[in-house]
Amino acid sequence: AFISDTYWPMILAETGFFGFAAFLGALVLFVKMILPPRSLRTACASVVMILLYLVISSTSESALANPIAMPMAFWLGFLLAQRSGAASEKGNP
Repeated sequence: AFISDTYWPMILAETGFFGFAAFLGALVLFVKMILPPRSLRTACASVVMILLYLVISSTSESALANPIAMPMAFWLGFLLAQRSGAASEKGNP
């Protein structure tokens, strides 16, 4: 009868089941995008750790809509841009 105000019920309440499924699908696509290739596995370990932290903490707080997520998002963007630059230097898109 009571739903705690965490991130996942917020998504479900604001967008319904379709929006919740779309968000989960986008999250799965994001995880597939950040999984590093074998050559960059150690460089992208922090990306995986940040994502794990955000997913775990989102079960008890609104971690993805919290100001603490902003520096983590910048770090993720920096590492992904660096990884895509390294891939383009090798000739991979």
